[in-house]
Amino acid sequence: MNVTDFVVDNGTDFWISPRVYTDQELYRREMEQVFRTSWVYVAHESELTKPGDYLTTHVGEEPVIVSRDDTGKINVLVNACRHRAAVVCREERGNSKAFRCPYHGWAYRNNGDLIGVAQRVGAYLDGALRNVDGLLRAAKVESYRGLIFCTFDPQAPTLIEHLGTVRRYVDLWADMSPEPEGRLLPPHRFEYGGNWKMQAENGADGYHPAVLHQSAFETLDHFGVRSRALSNEMLKVGKVRGFKEGHAILEGGPVARLNPKLLASYQRALRERHDEERVQQILLRRHIFIFPNVYLMDGNIRTILPRSVDRTEVRSYFMELRGVDPAINEERLSDLQRRLGTTGFIGPDDLETFAAVQTGSRSRSLRWMVMSRGLGREEDLGDGELMALPSDETPQRAIYREWARRVLAYPSDRSL
Repeated sequence: MNVTDFVVDNGTDFWISPRVYTDQELYRREMEQVFRTSWVYVAHESELTKPGDYLTTHVGEEPVIVSRDDTGKINVLVNACRHRAAVVCREERGNSKAFRCPYHGWAYRNNGDLIGVAQRVGAYLDGALRNVDGLLRAAKVESYRGLIFCTFDPQAPTLIEHLGTVRRYVDLWADMSPEPEGRLLPPHRFEYGGNWKMQAENGADGYHPAVLHQSAFETLDHFGVRSRALSNEMLKVGKVRGFKEGHAILEGGPVARLNPKLLASYQRALRERHDEERVQQILLRRHIFIFPNVYLMDGNIRTILPRSVDRTEVRSYFMELRGVDPAINEERLSDLQRRLGTTGFIGPDDLETFAAVQTGSRSRSLRWMVMSRGLGREEDLGDGELMALPSDETPQRAIYREWARRVLAYPSDRSL
C-alpha cells in the first residue's frame, strides 16, 4: 500500500481517501499497527480499587481482562484460554481470586498464572505444558492520573513519552475533581454503523455542531439549557489543538453547565486546592482525544472499540467528582443525559451521520475527502503542538498524520 493512495498532505491541501473507512486491509493493519503497538486506554483506577477487582474490555479486537491482583498490581490479560481459546471471563466486571474457563475447566489466578488443569494427571506427556504458564498478557501496563493504558509492543516508548505535551491538559481534566482522582461509574454502551475513526474525528470537531445539532439546540434552548449560546461562545473564544503524537483537543466555554449557586460552590471547592489562574483553566471545557481510542470530556470518558471495518462500539462513563456538593454531580449527570448517547438530544445526530458517511464512503466516484480547513494559519506552540480556530480541522489532521505514520509508514517529517 502506498501512502499517497490514501493521504495528500502538500502544505496547501490535506485530503483523505474515503477508503480509510472501508478498506479491509487497512483495518487489518490498524488492529496490528495501531491498537497493538500504541498505548491504548483500558480502564480507570477507580474501577479497580480492591485486590481481585477486574473488568473486561477490548484492545482493538483483542479481548482482555484488566485486573488488580492480590498484590495490588494492575494486569492486562488476554481473555482467551491457553487450551482452546475460549473466553475465560464472561462477566463485565467483578471481584475474584481466579478465572476458570467454562469450556474445560482450566483455571488462572487473577494475575494470569495457570493454577489448574482439569484431569491433568496422566493426560499429558512430561513437559507438554512447560510453555503454557498462564494467560497471555500485554507487554506493558502504565497509568497516569488514574488512567490505565497498555501496549502489546515491548519496544514501545513510555506512556509519558506517548502523551507528550497533551499531558498538561490531562492534568487540568483530572483536576476537575477537587479530591483526586474522581470516580468512574459503569458505562452506557452504544454502537454505530461506521468506522471507528469517525468517532475519533468527531469529538474534537468544532465545525459541525451549529449545522448538525441545530434542531437539538432549538429543543434544548426551549427548556432553558442555552446550548446554542454555549456553542456560539465556543466558536468565538474556543480553540482546537493538534499534537504530533496524534492527540487532539477541542476547547472553549464553561466546563460545567451548572446553575449559579452550584457553580459558585464548585468554584469554592476548586479554590481550596488551586490558585485562581489554574481554577479558570480547569473551568474551561475540553474534549481531549488521546490517540487512538479515548476521549476525556468535561463530564465523561468515552472509549472507542472497533468491532469491524464498519461497526464500532462506544462506551461512555460518567466521571463523578469528589469533594463537591452531591447536587453538582446530579446536575452534571442530568446534563450529560440530555445531550449525549443514544437517548440524548445531540448524540443521535452524530450516530446517524456516521452511518451516512459510511454509506457515502462506498462511492466509487468519490476519490478524496477534504480536511484542509485552517491549513496554513495554525499557530505552532512548539513541542509538536499546533493551535487553531475552533472550526479548523487541525485535530483531524493530527489524528490522520499519526494514523498514516503507523499504518502506512508516513514519513516522520510529514513531507510527502
